[in-house]
Amino acid sequence: MSYILCGQCGQKNSVTASQCSHCDTNLLKASENPGDIYFPGTYLQDGRYLIQAVLASGKFGVVYQAKDTQKKDISAADISAADSRGKNQAIALREVTPPISHPEIFAKIVQYLNAAISAQNPYYHPQLAQFWQVFTEDNRIFLAGDLLEGKSAKFLLKQCQYYAERCFREAEIIQLWQNVLPVLAELHDRGTVHGYITPDNIICPGRDRPLILADCGGIQELALQLTSTKNIQAIIDGSWGNIPKGKPGYAPEEQLRSGILAPHSDLYALAVTSIVLMTGKPPHKLINLFTMSWNWHREINLTPVVTDCLNKMLASEPVERFQTANELLEILASNSDILLPIIESNASISDQFDLGDRELNPIIEKPDKSTEVSLAEAAEKSAAALQQIPSNNISTPDVINGWNWAAAILPGIWCLSNGVGLGLLAWAGFLIDFGTGLSTWILFGIVLGFTGNELSWKSGKWESVEAFKNHQKGWNNFLALLLLIVMPIVIIIGLLAL
Repeated sequence: MSYILCGQCGQKNSVTASQCSHCDTNLLKASENPGDIYFPGTYLQDGRYLIQAVLASGKFGVVYQAKDTQKKDISAADISAADSRGKNQAIALREVTPPISHPEIFAKIVQYLNAAISAQNPYYHPQLAQFWQVFTEDNRIFLAGDLLEGKSAKFLLKQCQYYAERCFREAEIIQLWQNVLPVLAELHDRGTVHGYITPDNIICPGRDRPLILADCGGIQELALQLTSTKNIQAIIDGSWGNIPKGKPGYAPEEQLRSGILAPHSDLYALAVTSIVLMTGKPPHKLINLFTMSWNWHREINLTPVVTDCLNKMLASEPVERFQTANELLEILASNSDILLPIIESNASISDQFDLGDRELNPIIEKPDKSTEVSLAEAAEKSAAALQQIPSNNISTPDVINGWNWAAAILPGIWCLSNGVGLGLLAWAGFLIDFGTGLSTWILFGIVLGFTGNELSWKSGKWESVEAFKNHQKGWNNFLALLLLIVMPIVIIIGLLAL
């Protein structure tokens, strides 16, 4: 049951009343149309939630600021840690508007949201923003959850690019990890996985305040998807998944494909979020879509400790990643003598929040001179970066040496993506005639079959042995597919010629 509070005498009235039944004061009221907005002073769910303000309104529903009058008090220690988040703090009520008005769809949406919240097992933590309840009122669906105050890491990145002409620094990412990993460790210890870590869901509430992880369990994303008209049939026939599988680009493949969630899934998403914030590029521009190997190393130069951590967090095989947040925290702690000086000598995330407090200006403000990199520093960084590139003088790892079938059969094509210009000469014979061209192709195929791996590695194209091997694996898969298509055609032509 919902009702509206009289601003004059404080007494409760029906939402359809035009005047207070106690003092005859005229009341602001919502009409009986379920699509209308509730006015401040309206109580929902038998008086539990008091509407205080309308925060947003759009095609997916309305978001209200409200007071939870029945929210349990928490201990003084928890209130202190949560920066006074207690019983009387404002919360958020998000309306979920079904794509069409239909009783079955209405019931299914409530069922899916309830299942997702139950699976998430929400609990109080000062650095987690969660939805803890779904309820219906006046044939409308609402999600009750924490009210977020602050700016997302994605927003801060844009502000930083706009005003300071840079992205997040390595020191700021280390700080981000130190903020977020203990929260994830506690979440994982409870048998729960966040499942939806992205730059949008890391919130900076203000200067020198701990970061907050939003949309734990992807409940908000699920609500948005359930309001889309393209998902109506899936909602009705029950083929809809109860829990979101993660955001493409940020969630690992096994999570997107099979819905498999584990602590290492969160660490993978945290790593993707980190390199996006440090490069300013979306995930699809930081990964080779042909081999599915990450190539962020070309964009930024980090300390070996952080590089190794990111590589392990982003491993394609789940067993090769950090299995818990505590494992990564231990690595950071054991290398504090290396990481602390980096943090102390650079700006903090709070400085980016200060940038975010300013309004966008059409004229880009230049960064302060103190933040500019000197020519000497630039030269030093360039030299350090060059040291990471394999040169023609270095030896080829034993695991790379060996016969390469793709280079042997397709020398003039394989060479294009492997940095081996020599392979282009395989086409030269075709300028004379087909017979000469075929002989030249076979000759260079034999040469590159034996030496292609070594020549490609020494081209300086590869950040790691794993990246090289993944690329060659992709070529071998392509070759196998090509042969499966071509060989039957050759056999059929041969039989017809008999």
